[in-house]
Amino acid sequence: MNKNLEKIIKNGNFDVDVDLIDKKVTEVVKLLPKYEEEIYELIINAIRIEIGAVEEKQSFWRKIKKNKKEVWEYLYDQYQVRDKISQIFGIFFPKYNFGQLNSGILGEYDQSRVDKIVKQLTHEGYHIFENKLSSSICNKILASLDKVEFQGKLSDDIINGIDVKKSKSNTYWVLRHQDIIEIPEIQEIASDPTILNVVQDYLKCAPIQTQSNCWWSTNNSTDKKEISSSAQMFHQDFTFVKFIKVFIYLNNVGPQNGPHVYVPSSTHLKNSDLPKNYKASQRISDKDIFEKFENVKEMVGEQGTILFEDTTGFHKGKPVETGHRVIFQLEYCCSVFDGKVTQIGKDQIIKITEKFSPKFKEFIKKYPRIFNSCINQ
Repeated sequence: MNKNLEKIIKNGNFDVDVDLIDKKVTEVVKLLPKYEEEIYELIINAIRIEIGAVEEKQSFWRKIKKNKKEVWEYLYDQYQVRDKISQIFGIFFPKYNFGQLNSGILGEYDQSRVDKIVKQLTHEGYHIFENKLSSSICNKILASLDKVEFQGKLSDDIINGIDVKKSKSNTYWVLRHQDIIEIPEIQEIASDPTILNVVQDYLKCAPIQTQSNCWWSTNNSTDKKEISSSAQMFHQDFTFVKFIKVFIYLNNVGPQNGPHVYVPSSTHLKNSDLPKNYKASQRISDKDIFEKFENVKEMVGEQGTILFEDTTGFHKGKPVETGHRVIFQLEYCCSVFDGKVTQIGKDQIIKITEKFSPKFKEFIKKYPRIFNSCINQ
């Protein structure tokens, strides 16, 4: 056992199986034999964050992302690396028993359904949930958004609510996640046992919620810079070691309304699958994607459609041709550490206020790791 890791276990009063941790770390090292020291550094600093003793250091993950050529030499193993590291966090932070919540905004909790969703996520990187959020709930959320400030990515103009006529950019993101999480229906979604069990079974540890995000898109420009900044070109996200996003369409999204687009199984790529000279997370053209992949999935859906997705796979928002699209997103990860003290932005920090229902306050108290990294008491 690494001496620094032993010290962290002792200082944090973790009741963990040391032999199991050693076994899991060894499995990661076999995949990345050059990075044993950095792997331990990543795990140690990730744990330090959670016990309030983190040092600002460059982690193995950030080093790897900088050395892009070497990254793609073992890209096929990258999912396994992320998954095994997330399993190690699961030893320190075991999964919660969300099943005791019994039911939520998506209905009765069913573990067999969760297992099927996680299986598809593991192999294909996405799942379209069979049930939809009701139109009445979606419409209540939309009504609440009238009071929320959104900002254009390039134009920097701020618009209250969803006002397409005033828009200058293609996409407007919510300025403060606080405004979203204070919406009662969002609190119900964020505490739904089906969503939470899918998330933690995929991550293999108690989850950390990092975003309560919302944005809307329309058609103002076909300029490449505008489309790129609006995440409307194919790309991959590498925000955390392992993470998952939950997208919900708040209005009907057809082929011309900017549906989400995903390349199934692109979380398990081989180097030969990538465009020539590809670099991590760069925007790439539709031409490059459609030349390499045959099964690109355009996710049209009615209001309330729910998508689970690992966005390390190639994805984009299709540029809107007519009308607009409104989307709500939750994001969860196994650890917020990525070479910086935290990857949580100022706009993502939330405070517990009187707008949090008593039920939601109790939920936060009962499952502290979920909001531990983004709540400012």
